[in-house]
Amino acid sequence: MHLDPTYVVTIRFGFALLFGSAALHKVTNWSAFKVTLGKYFMGSVSVSTSLVNMIAVVVITAEAFIVGMCIWPLHGAMTAGIIIVLLLTYGSGMLINLVRGNILLDCGCTWGGARRPVSYALVVRNIGLALLAFPLALPVVSRELGAMDILSICVTVLTAGFLYLTSDLLLTQVELTNHEVK
Repeated sequence: MHLDPTYVVTIRFGFALLFGSAALHKVTNWSAFKVTLGKYFMGSVSVSTSLVNMIAVVVITAEAFIVGMCIWPLHGAMTAGIIIVLLLTYGSGMLINLVRGNILLDCGCTWGGARRPVSYALVVRNIGLALLAFPLALPVVSRELGAMDILSICVTVLTAGFLYLTSDLLLTQVELTNHEVK
């Protein structure tokens, strides 16, 4: 099975935007990101500040690396694999803390000073995004992209980004409301 390049480029640009914005968010909120990251390890192992700093640098580097791999598509299977591993690692971290009862832990996935507690919905979201990356490992039909292809890619990525942000905001409001009710 070979995929159409329009489909693959759309997925690549979508992930480039997702991980690019995530890396930018972490860099611009460096102190808050390190605090949140450190809280993910509470109750399991003793993690020093220097180790948290190192892990933070690795996470941001991995996200930036994914952006580069999505923009310059040389190794589809490697790109898919790194995206999948990173998303499932994030999801696993949230799931472990949910099982521990650490439900007020910030997911670290919101902008600015906004806080969002980890939830099973976020774990499922990460699994869904990881599944979306699998087609990047498949071979792509070799053909030139035309003007309509490029327009379709742009409109689809913008629409998907808008829907992602909208659903994320709605999910945040539902989760915050649920935590206030309890």
